Amino acid sequence: MAEKDLKSRTVKGFFWRLAERFGTQGVGFLVALVLARLLGPEAYGTLALLTIFIAISNVFVDCGFGTALVRKKDATDQDFNSVFFLSLAVAAVFYGILYVSAPWIADFYHRPVLVPLLRVLAFSVIINSVNGVQNAVLARELLFNLSFRIGLVQTVTNGLVGIAAAYAGFGVWALVWGTLGGSLAGTLVRWFLIGWRPRLMFSFAALHGLFSFSWKLLCSALLDTFFVNLYGLVIGRVYTPSDLAFYNRGRQFPQAAMDAVNGSLTSVMFPAFSKLQDDKTRLRNAVRKAFLLSTFAVFPLMALLAAVAEPLIRILLGEVWLPAVPFLQIACVIFALWPVHTINLQVLNALGRSDIFLKLEIVKKILSASVLFFSIRQGVLFLACMELVVSTPVSAVLNSHPNGRLIGYGTRRQVRDLLPMFLFVGLIGFGVAYIPPALNRFSPISAFLCLVAQGLAGVLAWSALVLVWRPEAWRILLDQIPSALRDRIPFLNMRSQS
Repeated sequence: MAEKDLKSRTVKGFFWRLAERFGTQGVGFLVALVLARLLGPEAYGTLALLTIFIAISNVFVDCGFGTALVRKKDATDQDFNSVFFLSLAVAAVFYGILYVSAPWIADFYHRPVLVPLLRVLAFSVIINSVNGVQNAVLARELLFNLSFRIGLVQTVTNGLVGIAAAYAGFGVWALVWGTLGGSLAGTLVRWFLIGWRPRLMFSFAALHGLFSFSWKLLCSALLDTFFVNLYGLVIGRVYTPSDLAFYNRGRQFPQAAMDAVNGSLTSVMFPAFSKLQDDKTRLRNAVRKAFLLSTFAVFPLMALLAAVAEPLIRILLGEVWLPAVPFLQIACVIFALWPVHTINLQVLNALGRSDIFLKLEIVKKILSASVLFFSIRQGVLFLACMELVVSTPVSAVLNSHPNGRLIGYGTRRQVRDLLPMFLFVGLIGFGVAYIPPALNRFSPISAFLCLVAQGLAGVLAWSALVLVWRPEAWRILLDQIPSALRDRIPFLNMRSQS
């Protein structure tokens, strides 16, 4: 594929994926706000107790084969069909495991209601198993305009079903029916929009060839999924479902925004990096641009969100959810560094170094488990703080280090590129956070007015910084905008000279 064509398709794919993520996350966010007020922390915390079991099952269903199909340059129809039928078989097995083990899981949490909840929710594992190959086809061809439609339909269906069930008085079951309805809708839309159809073909030899790459990704994904959800598992067991709900809800706001950016990066950068795997110079330049562009958007967004946390929670969720505020602020700093993790790991995948990927995951999860073990009895907030000051920075260094040797863009060069932006944005965030107490010295004001004042101040400060500093990321972003459009908008045409 020609360089110009690859660049064009990658940029278009990223923006389509970004639109899908922001669209689905935006709709999902609005749905979550409504459901949070209708159902309260207890219902959300109860369902969150089951998240780890569904997530681990989905990892086994995928087995890393989806990523292997995207990376394999000469993937055949036999490869696709073999993965499809294997996914269905594994999904059926894990549904059976979840069905049988539901009483034991309920006993572990001392909550009998979890038995029927898990047995019904587990159907989503079977439904989602149909989508793995379809998603691989989308990624290989960079057809993220279709992904936009699929994601939006799935999220809207999830929301409509969930809200209708909540209004009907189904309680925590509203979340279950919403999840199943959305999964089914997404599967049906994929079937009609994507041209690939399964055929009765199966080859153990094809699976063996793919598994030589995917098994390390499977292990990495299992470790990541288990430890991501381990905090929720332990918090739900040691403390109450409400404590778990505050922890999860605090993370939801920054995670909704980061899933949009991070998911776009994962979906688009991996196939794009894979096509550049034989040209280290082009790959290094592409990786650096991905870093600068993603953090240019993510850093100010996370800083502003942390600064407005309290009035935002008070307005959107109500007073009952205010204990989630410190968790939200901590999570903003953690999620700000997610593009660093994502891009570095996608480089390893693109280069076929799943061995390094797996080793990194093992080391990081040992670290995460250690933090959890020594912190859990000190309280949920203390645990979140330790995750911020220990796990996050160490993991960022570990993920970035191998790429210094592989493509010449390691920890030192990444810190040099990203640190100025991080510091400037951090100062803006602290300044914006000081606005409410400053205003209240003169006269008490409403949470809404605080939020408006903080939002305007943050946007103006960031805009002024961009105009004065004009960072390299700004120039890279402008390069993706057609010159005809830039010429019509003076603000966009204000570029510093190279």
